[in-house]
Amino acid sequence: MKVEVKELTKIYSYGKAVFENLSFALSDGEIMSLYGAEGSGKTTLLKCLAGAEKCEGEVLFDGSPLAKKPDDVMMIFSDGALFDNWTVFDNLAYPLKIRKVDKAEIARRTINAANAFCLNSVLYQKVKRLTLEERKMTSLARMLVRDFEVVLIDDILKGLPSETRKTLFFELSDFLKKSKKTVIYSTSDRYEALSIADKVLFATPYEIKQISSPEELYFKPQSYWALEAADEFAFSVKAKLIESSGKLYLEYLGFKQDVTPLKERLVTKKYIGCDVLIGMHGTDVVLSDDGIECETVSSSFVSGAYFTKYSNGICRYGSKAKAKEKVSLKQDKIMLFDISSESGILKE
Repeated sequence: MKVEVKELTKIYSYGKAVFENLSFALSDGEIMSLYGAEGSGKTTLLKCLAGAEKCEGEVLFDGSPLAKKPDDVMMIFSDGALFDNWTVFDNLAYPLKIRKVDKAEIARRTINAANAFCLNSVLYQKVKRLTLEERKMTSLARMLVRDFEVVLIDDILKGLPSETRKTLFFELSDFLKKSKKTVIYSTSDRYEALSIADKVLFATPYEIKQISSPEELYFKPQSYWALEAADEFAFSVKAKLIESSGKLYLEYLGFKQDVTPLKERLVTKKYIGCDVLIGMHGTDVVLSDDGIECETVSSSFVSGAYFTKYSNGICRYGSKAKAKEKVSLKQDKIMLFDISSESGILKE
């Protein structure tokens, strides 16, 4: 099912906008992740899409408002939205009961869903007696009980221990991709957001920073916020753009680097002669005999390589660092941002 969001605006009663004129479209079977820290408006956006929160603008499912397709859209809340005094069976069966599905069919679907999520041993226990993991599994099991075309998932794995969360995410991600359903998945976890989605909506409090593919968020961030969100090994360095004899240079940390190829990519020449922010992935910093001399603060083994922090603010992800070494920034990988707004200042 296609989802179209047109100029969606949500303003709090005290006048602050959660998001303004937000528009995006999802094709049938696409997965979008809503990625941002707590307080960035992800839950509010999901509630607006589900019709549980009033807002301005349009939300269309295959060209029609939700009122015409209520059974096609399912929302799974982060707290589970479970009835604590009901059993797991009754919680799973409830959506089918209110739709007056045959009792035998209700029992079949409910038991199958419980078995799929390893809930058979607690099927007749009250929800209030379940562990946090069992509560999360019960919420997710609802996806196997009733039919849907679009599912909105609100950071359902929040609060779980990291290893448990990782295991459940792998299973959930696999299920959602195989389902071929349209999914909007809210998360504050970088890995989940980038690995599950065809599109990523990156949000900060009161502003949507970027809507793009995971690859574009990582390699073509529209702001330093987005770069930092996409890569835990990213860093920034203050610099000055200067022009001399027709060439463009970056001056930073007592070093002068020729970046003439970036001259034609500047959104405006007004940045020449001004301070800017260099943004880089740690993987794009390399050892170089004629580079910047750096003093190592720390070099830690993370995810298969060493993440090194230097005293001048540069970071490198690769081989283990020595106490002192020289590094350079790959010219073709340099990203430049406005020093105040942190918005990108280079064209594609």
